Amino acid sequence: MKVFLVRAIMCALVLNLGLALSSSARAEESSVAIPLCGILVGKAYKSEVEADSRKPDKYKHCSLSCVMTLYCGPMESMEVGILKEIYDALGFGTPDWKDIDADRVGVKIGVKQIANGDFSRESCYRSCGALY
Repeated sequence: MKVFLVRAIMCALVLNLGLALSSSARAEESSVAIPLCGILVGKAYKSEVEADSRKPDKYKHCSLSCVMTLYCGPMESMEVGILKEIYDALGFGTPDWKDIDADRVGVKIGVKQIANGDFSRESCYRSCGALY
C-alpha cells in the first residue's frame, strides 16, 4: 500500500508540474516541454561529479543541479531533479526526498554564481563540497 501511495503522489506531482509549465511562460506550447538541456548537461557532467567516489550522494545532487543551472537555468535544473526522484520512486532507483533539497541548494548556488558572473563548474563543486 505504501508503494502505491508514493507512486500516486509522484504521478500527481508530475501532473501538477506539467500544468504549471503549460500555464507559465510556455503557455503557447501545446504540450509540456521535456527539460532536454538539463538532461543533456546532467549526463555530460555526471562522470565528472562522480569522479571522487568518497563524495556523498547529496554532494552529487547539489553539484549537478548547480551546473545545470549555469547552463540551462534554475527552473529546468529543478525539473530534472524532481523528475529523477519520480523515476526512482517508480521503481527504477532509491527515492529520497532529501535529494530534492540538495538539488534546491545547488540551484541557489548556481543562481548566486550567475549573479556574480561566475560560470565555472569548479565553483559549483567547491561550494557543494563545503556543504556536503
